[in-house]
Amino acid sequence: IIAGEAGAGKTWLALALTRALTIGGDFLDRRTRVAQVLYLDKENPLSLVRDRLQVLFGGASEFRPWGLWCPDEPPMIGDPRLLEFAQQGPVLIVDSMIRFHSADENSATQMAPVMASLRELATAGASIVVLHHKSKSETSSYRGSSDILAGADAAFALGRRDGLLELRTIKNRFAAETTVEIRADFSTGTFSV
Repeated sequence: IIAGEAGAGKTWLALALTRALTIGGDFLDRRTRVAQVLYLDKENPLSLVRDRLQVLFGGASEFRPWGLWCPDEPPMIGDPRLLEFAQQGPVLIVDSMIRFHSADENSATQMAPVMASLRELATAGASIVVLHHKSKSETSSYRGSSDILAGADAAFALGRRDGLLELRTIKNRFAAETTVEIRADFSTGTFSV
């Protein structure tokens, strides 16, 4: 999970990760391997996505996000098509989580099945990146039930500070918690640690 306020740069960061995975290369000083990416977008208009893909890919590419502008709307979390796709071992990016379920985010009872569906996709072979929103409360790094964080293997808070993006670990089952400061050049789509 990458949680952040509106305009913090979640989509830019996710699209830059998509670029690194699609054509190969580094992402935030980490080596990536080429992978199939399914980017599900119910958050952004086509014009914005086109502009960002022009910056990141320099024009048309093999990568095609599945957004609301497509004739067949992106599937909700729990759709059997996602499980079928997950078995191929892709990276699945969800932008943003609130748009892909109908549960009450503040209810652990309602969010548990949503998180279980995402876990099922990961168990089937997909790597899942979920973009999520930050709570309006200053004491929470993400919005909604504690079941959201409990169901994630890793969660990060993304914010802007002093002209930099700050990606701070709020949970990680696999590594130590860390904070990474990122210099973002949105005009060229580059993100450097």
